[in-house]
Amino acid sequence: MFGRLTRFAGVADDGSLELYLGLVRERVLPVVRAIPGFRGYLALSDSERAEVLVLTLWASEQQMRESEETTVQLRSQAAEKVGATVLSVERFRVAISELNVARA
Repeated sequence: MFGRLTRFAGVADDGSLELYLGLVRERVLPVVRAIPGFRGYLALSDSERAEVLVLTLWASEQQMRESEETTVQLRSQAAEKVGATVLSVERFRVAISELNVARA
């Protein structure tokens, strides 16, 4: 499994975080879920730094790379809508994966 880690700046608790999360739920996730190899999405927020880290998980490196064109567009649109900046995009091989997420 592989992961792409994106760091956004300028997403604070002034309403832009909620706007960003709503945008992800309504527009980003439906598209990303349909991309072959998609395995998961985590968004971590830090209100003190006004940053959001997004980790997308992919079944293979090739599928992660093949998703780039679509995800670059989604990332740019999301950042523009909330007035955020993409600070970095990094790619990793997942060394350990352990998620025990209970859904409410």
